Amino acid sequence: MKDSPVFTAQDYLAYLKANKHVPEITPPKLLILYYQNDVAKYVTRKYSTKKVKIFGSELFLLKKFENQIGIFGGFGAGSPVTATVVDLFCAFGVKQFLILGMAGGLQPNLKTGDLVLSTGAIREEGVSRHYLPESEIVESDKKLLESLSQALSAKKYAHTIGVTWTTDAPFREMKSEVNAYQNRGMLAVDMEAAAMLAVAQANQKSGLAAFSISDSLAGGEWVMPHDLSPAREGLFHLFESAVEAFGK
Repeated sequence: MKDSPVFTAQDYLAYLKANKHVPEITPPKLLILYYQNDVAKYVTRKYSTKKVKIFGSELFLLKKFENQIGIFGGFGAGSPVTATVVDLFCAFGVKQFLILGMAGGLQPNLKTGDLVLSTGAIREEGVSRHYLPESEIVESDKKLLESLSQALSAKKYAHTIGVTWTTDAPFREMKSEVNAYQNRGMLAVDMEAAAMLAVAQANQKSGLAAFSISDSLAGGEWVMPHDLSPAREGLFHLFESAVEAFGK
């Protein structure tokens, strides 16, 4: 007999709806997940939004885009909570997911505020294996990747495209591992991309991770700048390019 989960995101969503814990709204087509509160401050300051309480945090729907683009954060960080949130939003009806976050650079030429689009993420977290068969990398959606890259280029925002690395253990990014991934050309390391991409793919949805470089691990040495304002500015560039690409 084929094995199956005891309960699913769809089951939990039905429970929440039955207990009136889910707002009666049309789900956005694109959900942007953010992990730095500066993103929400920037978006709500610049755009008119509809704020909705859902899944334990706040969803901001952009009125300019007829509520078809939403941003969601404040739910924590890391792969397990990201996977839970994405699975629930898949059940809710979201079709596309985009991570906008900061990441550690693995290549010496990547500086604070540089932009990276992930073609796929190395699955060194613990969630993705529960959603997809074993493989080293889970890939981003090629159409989302191409659209965001074109929008960045149109705005003359330089960016680098390539494979990134997701890990659950930021304090156990070993020097030998960092150097090996650097030598293989991996661009950056984060804590959520592989999980989001795997859950989206398992639900036949589209996913993409985009990063602004914060610190550097190149050469097995951690360098954190005193001023992260270029990294924050990078997140804003990514956001503006995303709504340009997907808000049509």
